[in-house]
Amino acid sequence: APPGDPQSFAFTASWGATFSLTDGAAPYDSGLLAPGTYSVSEAAPAGWDLTSGVCSDGSPVNAIVLDARETVTCTFTNTKQPTRTQGFWATHTAFANDFWTAMVPPNEKTLCSQHITAKTQLGKNRLMGGFWANLAKDTNGNTRSDLDHARMVMLQQLLAAMLNKYGLGTDDGDLVATARAAYCGTNVDAINAAKSALDNFNQSGDSVPITGSVPAATPEQSKSQADRVF
Repeated sequence: APPGDPQSFAFTASWGATFSLTDGAAPYDSGLLAPGTYSVSEAAPAGWDLTSGVCSDGSPVNAIVLDARETVTCTFTNTKQPTRTQGFWATHTAFANDFWTAMVPPNEKTLCSQHITAKTQLGKNRLMGGFWANLAKDTNGNTRSDLDHARMVMLQQLLAAMLNKYGLGTDDGDLVATARAAYCGTNVDAINAAKSALDNFNQSGDSVPITGSVPAATPEQSKSQADRVF
């Protein structure tokens, strides 16, 4: 894990132990074990890839051969998957449009009864409309209800999370599915909770480089394409 990252990783050992470690934690000590063959496995959390697991004696982590009076240290390396924030996706017009069109599954592009497109014509882009619609007032200038306002705020994070999940391939731990269900419901607390979870997810890998080139931000283009009727 990146130095100092607070993420906790869960491990299961064949000698009956379960434990968790962070990057800054002291190494886990198994204590004395009888000579034999053991294993340790890690369940990589959402948003992370288990890159490698190696042991100091050359044993694989799933078959650690422990001799008498031997000390074996096993090291697991995890790599954080990239994400980008709602603000990034709202302003990188072509990048977001291309990912939405090519990578998001067709059935995921319908939210409740609303079909979210990424058309590039002026005023026709529902994806950009979700990012740029007025949060406080509806299209007619009426103040949104608490429910409608909560949905609109969460929608921005949901669209970003879907681009992170499908466009960048980052594991969301089913946060998107939970948020979609909340958005289509009427429980404001559930919508707000989903919004917070998505916000954390969207920020979690913001400092991790994206493979390939990233075009410059074009916020004015995003706003001009946005279909803000929500």
